[in-house]
Amino acid sequence: MTRVRFPKPIRLPRESYENPENVFHLVIRTFPETLPFRGSTLNSAVWDRLLDQDGRRGIELLAACLMPDHLHLLAKPAGTNIIDWLGALKSVTTRIAWQSGWHGRLWQPSFWDRRIRDEREWESTLFYVRRNPVEAGLVADESDWPWLGIWLDR
Repeated sequence: MTRVRFPKPIRLPRESYENPENVFHLVIRTFPETLPFRGSTLNSAVWDRLLDQDGRRGIELLAACLMPDHLHLLAKPAGTNIIDWLGALKSVTTRIAWQSGWHGRLWQPSFWDRRIRDEREWESTLFYVRRNPVEAGLVADESDWPWLGIWLDR
């Protein structure tokens, strides 16, 4: 068995992930060569957990899009460190996947993140997240993708 190696991410200082004025575009990818969210009931279970208020305690979720092999989030801290919250989300959704019959790892270690710096970057990132299912050829119109949510247009 070939061991998959993942690059070590470069992170901002930890306090950046606690600052409620910072908005982050976060992407977590599923484990390589798996498509757990393609034609699966797992989509709804993970999406429901993401939308659950208890699961969002400590962060403000602004937008999200669950794709077949990754999850986009636009979020800002609201009392919790984003890194800690994301780790907890990955953990609980992995347990949900296992209870649904999934075997093995669900998410890759770590995540990709970018702090949104200005209004122009906010608008282009939000547009990118909204258009992701269309650009991937999954739907003709973004409103047809059931795992897309926009809760605040800054």
